[in-house]
Amino acid sequence: QISHSSTYQSNQLFKDKSVAIVGASFSALEIAADVSKSAARVVSILPSVPWVLPRWVPIIELLRNKDEEGNIASKNNEDATVTILPIDLVLYQRTKAYPQIPETTFLDPESCRTRH
Repeated sequence: QISHSSTYQSNQLFKDKSVAIVGASFSALEIAADVSKSAARVVSILPSVPWVLPRWVPIIELLRNKDEEGNIASKNNEDATVTILPIDLVLYQRTKAYPQIPETTFLDPESCRTRH
């Protein structure tokens, strides 16, 4: 039986079966983890080894209590706050705006050919 991830509904359809999952997309790996709960055997076939990252990342920030003169009063680990953020929010933050092409720029086919 061959099926696409778009038709996947439940891991119970694969109960006590040997299953091969082809691909390294997020949906393929997520389905492989889910199917492993009920299937007898799950094999993932990947073109390359994916980077496996946690979904949630703890961000530890020190609370910087300042005294009357503006100096940091304490640097203890006890004076820290922990925020748990989704991994995509942590990794994909932009520090500067993405450069935009001015609207007055016109890219004709000839200028594109000379650029590339």
